[in-house]
Amino acid sequence: MVLKNAFGLLIIGIFLSLQTFAQYEEEKVREAERWADSVYQSLSLTERIGQLIFIRANYSGENYLQEVPDLIKKYNLGGVTFFAGNPLDQVLQTNIYNQLPRVPLFISIDAEWGLGMRLSNTVSYPLQMTLGAVRNENLIYEMGRQIAQQCRRMGIHINFAPVVDVNNNPENPVIGMRAFGDMPGDVARKGALYMKGLQDGNVLASAKHFPGHGDTRVDSHKDLPVLKKSKRDLRELEFKPFKYLIDEGVASVMVAHLSVPSFDRRKYRPASLSENLIGKQLKKRMGFGGLVISDGLDMKGVTKYFRPGEIALEAFTAGNDILLIPEDIPASVSAIQQAIASGKVEEERLEESCRKILKYKYLVGAHQRKTIDTAHLPADLNKRAYFRLREQLFDSAITLVKNDRNLVPLSYPDTIKPALVIIGEENPQPFAEAFRQFMPVAVHYLRHDADINARQQLFSEIEEANMLIVALVNTNISAARNYGITDGDIQFVEFLARQKPVILDVFASPYVLDFFSDAGIFHAILVSYQDKPGIQRKSAGIILGMDASSGKLPVSAGGFTTGTGWSTPKTRLSYAMSNPCSKGWIYLL
Repeated sequence: MVLKNAFGLLIIGIFLSLQTFAQYEEEKVREAERWADSVYQSLSLTERIGQLIFIRANYSGENYLQEVPDLIKKYNLGGVTFFAGNPLDQVLQTNIYNQLPRVPLFISIDAEWGLGMRLSNTVSYPLQMTLGAVRNENLIYEMGRQIAQQCRRMGIHINFAPVVDVNNNPENPVIGMRAFGDMPGDVARKGALYMKGLQDGNVLASAKHFPGHGDTRVDSHKDLPVLKKSKRDLRELEFKPFKYLIDEGVASVMVAHLSVPSFDRRKYRPASLSENLIGKQLKKRMGFGGLVISDGLDMKGVTKYFRPGEIALEAFTAGNDILLIPEDIPASVSAIQQAIASGKVEEERLEESCRKILKYKYLVGAHQRKTIDTAHLPADLNKRAYFRLREQLFDSAITLVKNDRNLVPLSYPDTIKPALVIIGEENPQPFAEAFRQFMPVAVHYLRHDADINARQQLFSEIEEANMLIVALVNTNISAARNYGITDGDIQFVEFLARQKPVILDVFASPYVLDFFSDAGIFHAILVSYQDKPGIQRKSAGIILGMDASSGKLPVSAGGFTTGTGWSTPKTRLSYAMSNPCSKGWIYLL
C-alpha cells in the first residue's frame, strides 16, 4: 500500500491531537510534546517502529514468556500487555521489563470488569450487561475511578475498556454479557461514564471494538466475522457509541477484526487492516485524534488470512498507532522497515504514530519509569470501599421483569406454602439460606444434567406446595453454551409453571428468557444476571420484601422490551415462626 497522502494525514492528526489532549492542561501538553520530540529525535528507525508494538507478557495462567525481555530490549518496544496471573508476580515482572528499553514502557491490561478479570485475589466488578441494568449511573463512573486506582497501584497505564458494542444479536458468541445493552444511547452514556472514571484516574480508556462487534455470529478469536450492514445502518447504530465517546474525550479506540463489505469490499479484509474504516471513517469523518489500537494481531480473525509480518504492515498502513501483540515481532518490525526504506510508506506516517504514543506516555506518567512498590499490595487492591461499591452495583442491577398482581414482594406469608426449586446445583445455596432465615420453606436441588427420574422424583416432593420459587444457578456467560442451561432445564421449568404458580429467578443473562416458549406462564420473573453469593441473597431479599428492586432490562428478551423493570419498595419486614405451636407469623420490623 502506498500512502500518497501521508503528509496530509499527519497535519490532520496534529489538529485532531489538539482536540484529544484538551482534557490536559495546556502546559502539560506542551511539556509532553517537547519530551516526545526529544525522545523521537534520539531513536533509530527500528526503535521508532518498536514504539508501536505491544508484546504479550504471558498466556492466561501460564509462566511469563522467556523471549519477552530480549525482544523488549532489542527493538525498544512500546508496551507490554499482561494476561491472567497474580498481582505480585505481575508487579515484579513489570519492574524488570521497564528497566530494559531506552524508552519506558506502556503497561496495559484487558480488565473490562476490573483487575479480577485477569488477576487472582483482586476485585471483579459486574459485567457490563449487569451494569446496563443499573439506574443510578453515577455508580458506573465511580467504578471506573476505582478500577483506575487499582490499575495505577499495579503500574498499569491503559485498560482496554469499555466495550461499547451494541449487542443487538442475542446469539453473539463473543460480546453478549460484555456489552451494556442493545440501545446505542444507553451503551454510549454508560460507556462514557466508565471511560471518564478511568481517565479521571489517569488511566487511558479504550472504546472497543470499532466499528461494532455486537451483531456478529462469529468469534473473531477463531475466525473473521462479516458484518453485512449498510453504511447508513452502521452509522445510525454501531457507530453511535464510538462517536459519543470520541466527543467526550476517549483516549483510544480499539479496532476489531471484522469484515465490513459496505466500507471495504476486499475479501477477508478486517476493519483492523482497512484504511477506509480507520483513516477515513474513524479519524477523518468521526474526528478521532487519539490512539488507534488494533485488536490482538495474534487472533484467528487476521492470522488465518495474512502472514505475520504482513499483518503488522497492513495494520500500520491502515492507520493503527499501536500494533497489539503480533505473533512474530521481528517479522513485523522488518516488514514496516522495508516498506519505509522502499518508499512504499512515508516516514511521516511512522512519525505521526510514534510521537502520539510518546505524548501519551508523558501525560500518564509512564515516562517517569517508576519502580512499583510491592509493600501492602494485596491490601491496597482490596479496600473495603471497592467491595462496597461492587455489591451496590450488583444489588442495583437485579431486575423484576414481570410481577402479576404485585406478587413480589410476598405479602401474605400465612396463605402460601412455597417450595424452592434450585436448578443447577446439588449443594446448599445462599438463595435458599436467605429464605430459611425468614420463613420455613422446603428446598429442592436439581443438577443441570439430571435425568427424567430425578425430575419426576422432585415433582412428587413438591406436590403439597401451592407456589414455587425456581432459581436457575451455576451458569456461565457464553451464549454458545446456552449460559450453562440445558434444554431439559427449560422443559422442566415450563412444566412446573403450568402446574403451579412460579416465581422464576434467572441468575444469568437476560437472553435466557428467550429460551422459554412463553414467558407469560410465569407469575413473576426476576433477572439477577450473575451467579454470586451476594446476588443470590439480595435477590431472595427482593422476593421476601427485605430489599427494594430497581433494575431495568438492558436488552429486549423473552418478549420484554429494553427498559422493562418493576420498582418495588423495601418493606422492612422479615418473617419468623412465632412459636412451635403457632400457625401464624410474627412480623419483625
